[in-house]
Amino acid sequence: MRIEIKNDLYEISERLKNLDRRYKVFFDTKLQKFVVEAMGVTAAILPYEELDQRALDYIHYTRAENAETVADDVDRYNDRMQKDSIKSAQNEFEDEFSHEMRLTKEEFVSGSLPTPSGANGGDRV
Repeated sequence: MRIEIKNDLYEISERLKNLDRRYKVFFDTKLQKFVVEAMGVTAAILPYEELDQRALDYIHYTRAENAETVADDVDRYNDRMQKDSIKSAQNEFEDEFSHEMRLTKEEFVSGSLPTPSGANGGDRV
Protein backbone atom coordinates (compact mmCIF):
# COMPACT_ATOMS: atom_id res chain seq x y z
CA MET A 1 0.00 0.00 0.00
CA ARG A 2 1.27 3.45 -0.87
CA ILE A 3 0.30 6.51 1.13
CA GLU A 4 0.72 9.84 -0.62
CA ILE A 5 2.78 12.38 1.30
CA LYS A 6 1.35 15.82 0.62
CA ASN A 7 2.69 17.68 3.65
CA ASP A 8 5.97 16.90 5.33
CA LEU A 9 8.28 18.60 7.80
CA TYR A 10 10.78 19.92 5.24
CA GLU A 11 8.23 20.41 2.42
CA ILE A 12 10.09 17.87 0.29
CA SER A 13 6.98 16.80 -1.62
CA GLU A 14 6.27 20.44 -2.54
CA ARG A 15 9.91 21.13 -3.41
CA LEU A 16 9.98 18.06 -5.66
CA LYS A 17 6.97 19.47 -7.51
CA ASN A 18 9.04 22.61 -8.15
CA LEU A 19 11.62 20.36 -9.80
CA ASP A 20 8.96 18.54 -11.85
CA ARG A 21 5.24 19.15 -11.37
CA ARG A 22 4.51 15.49 -12.17
CA TYR A 23 6.36 14.22 -9.09
CA LYS A 24 4.40 12.79 -6.18
CA VAL A 25 5.87 11.32 -3.02
CA PHE A 26 4.47 8.17 -1.42
CA PHE A 27 5.39 5.99 1.51
CA ASP A 28 5.27 2.32 0.53
CA THR A 29 4.16 0.40 3.62
CA LYS A 30 5.32 -2.94 2.24
CA LEU A 31 8.83 -1.73 1.35
CA GLN A 32 8.98 0.71 4.27
CA LYS A 33 10.51 3.21 1.82
CA PHE A 34 9.63 6.57 0.31
CA VAL A 35 8.82 6.36 -3.39
CA VAL A 36 8.72 9.15 -5.95
CA GLU A 37 6.33 8.71 -8.84
CA ALA A 38 5.78 10.68 -12.02
CA MET A 39 2.45 10.14 -13.79
CA GLY A 40 1.82 6.89 -11.91
CA VAL A 41 5.23 5.40 -12.76
CA THR A 42 7.90 4.88 -10.11
CA ALA A 43 10.69 7.37 -10.72
CA ALA A 44 12.77 6.37 -7.69
CA ILE A 45 12.71 4.44 -4.47
CA LEU A 46 14.55 6.62 -2.00
CA PRO A 47 17.34 4.91 -0.04
CA TYR A 48 16.73 7.05 3.06
CA GLU A 49 14.57 6.49 6.12
CA GLU A 50 13.62 10.15 6.39
CA LEU A 51 12.24 12.53 3.82
CA ASP A 52 14.80 15.35 3.81
CA GLN A 53 17.21 17.30 1.59
CA ARG A 54 18.92 14.07 0.55
CA ALA A 55 15.73 13.07 -1.27
CA LEU A 56 15.86 16.25 -3.36
CA ASP A 57 19.55 15.74 -4.07
CA TYR A 58 18.96 12.11 -5.03
CA ILE A 59 16.07 12.90 -7.40
CA HIS A 60 17.99 15.75 -8.97
CA TYR A 61 21.05 13.52 -9.44
CA THR A 62 19.07 10.66 -11.03
CA ARG A 63 17.06 12.76 -13.48
CA ALA A 64 17.40 11.92 -17.18
CA GLU A 65 19.30 15.11 -17.99
CA ASN A 66 22.01 13.94 -15.56
CA ALA A 67 22.31 10.47 -17.12
CA GLU A 68 25.80 11.19 -18.44
CA THR A 69 27.01 12.19 -14.97
CA VAL A 70 25.47 9.06 -13.45
CA ALA A 71 27.06 6.89 -16.17
CA ASP A 72 30.45 8.52 -15.52
CA ASP A 73 30.08 7.85 -11.80
CA VAL A 74 29.21 4.21 -12.49
CA ASP A 75 32.24 3.89 -14.80
CA ARG A 76 34.53 5.40 -12.16
CA TYR A 77 33.11 3.03 -9.53
CA ASN A 78 33.59 0.01 -11.83
CA ASP A 79 37.16 1.08 -12.64
CA ARG A 80 37.94 1.40 -8.94
CA MET A 81 36.45 -2.03 -8.22
CA GLN A 82 38.51 -3.57 -11.04
CA LYS A 83 41.72 -1.94 -9.79
CA ASP A 84 40.96 -3.11 -6.24
CA SER A 85 40.37 -6.64 -7.52
CA ILE A 86 43.65 -6.65 -9.47
CA LYS A 87 45.54 -5.25 -6.47
CA SER A 88 44.00 -7.92 -4.24
CA ALA A 89 45.02 -10.67 -6.68
CA GLN A 90 48.57 -9.23 -6.86
CA ASN A 91 48.82 -9.14 -3.08
CA GLU A 92 47.58 -12.71 -2.82
CA PHE A 93 50.12 -13.86 -5.43
CA GLU A 94 52.96 -11.97 -3.72
CA ASP A 95 52.03 -13.46 -0.34
CA GLU A 96 51.96 -16.98 -1.79
CA PHE A 97 55.20 -16.44 -3.73
CA SER A 98 56.90 -15.01 -0.65
CA HIS A 99 55.75 -18.02 1.38
CA GLU A 100 57.10 -20.43 -1.24
CA MET A 101 60.42 -18.58 -1.37
CA ARG A 102 60.78 -18.79 2.41
CA LEU A 103 60.21 -22.55 2.24
CA THR A 104 62.79 -22.94 -0.53
CA LYS A 105 65.34 -20.87 1.41
CA GLU A 106 64.71 -22.93 4.56
CA GLU A 107 65.09 -26.15 2.57
CA PHE A 108 68.33 -24.84 1.04
CA VAL A 109 69.77 -23.78 4.39
CA SER A 110 68.83 -27.09 6.02
CA GLY A 111 70.21 -29.05 3.05
CA SER A 112 66.89 -30.73 2.41
CA LEU A 113 66.34 -29.49 -1.13
CA PRO A 114 65.06 -32.25 -3.34
CA THR A 115 67.62 -33.44 -5.86
CA PRO A 116 66.73 -33.54 -9.55
CA SER A 117 65.72 -37.00 -10.72
CA GLY A 118 68.59 -38.99 -12.20
CA ALA A 119 71.29 -36.94 -10.51
CA ASN A 120 73.67 -38.97 -8.37
CA GLY A 121 75.99 -36.16 -7.44
CA GLY A 122 79.40 -37.64 -8.33
CA ASP A 123 79.08 -38.66 -11.99
CA ARG A 124 80.89 -36.46 -14.48
CA VAL A 125 81.05 -36.90 -18.17
